[in-house]
Amino acid sequence: MAPPACRACARTLRHTYATRLREACADHAQIQALLGHASIETTARYFRASPAEVADLIDRALDY
Repeated sequence: MAPPACRACARTLRHTYATRLREACADHAQIQALLGHASIETTARYFRASPAEVADLIDRALDY
């Protein structure tokens, strides 16, 4: 069994990965798919997003 510190490292890597993709203008739906999340709200937790950006993401997801 891996020590808890390794799990924290994996989480940090996921946060960094999502944030870097977002900063590179990757589509939020693509980031969601890459991270394997069912909800865009879960994905939004992995990068720094303003409340207005989160609301826009939800609106766009509901348009599909």
